[in-house]
Amino acid sequence: MNINTKFKLGQEVYIIFKEENEPYVKIMEDVVKEIIISDKGVAYYCDKLCEEFFDYEMVTKKDINGLIPKIKQLLKEENIKQEEICGEE
Repeated sequence: MNINTKFKLGQEVYIIFKEENEPYVKIMEDVVKEIIISDKGVAYYCDKLCEEFFDYEMVTKKDINGLIPKIKQLLKEENIKQEEICGEE
């Protein structure tokens, strides 16, 4: 039986995420150490950060160009939230 995942054990990745209520994006370089498949989907645990991440929060270290769209998306989501809070359009 084969189970295909976007990332493999031992693969070097960048994790792109925002902490709640923080105005900036964090990018961590890490290595996939554990893969969990559940009803929530495929979750990845890495070496440095002890929390789960999903494939939409990660790109391979070789895909440096993949970082930019993910950063822009997170910043766009933050701008939309700020506009809703401030009543701006």
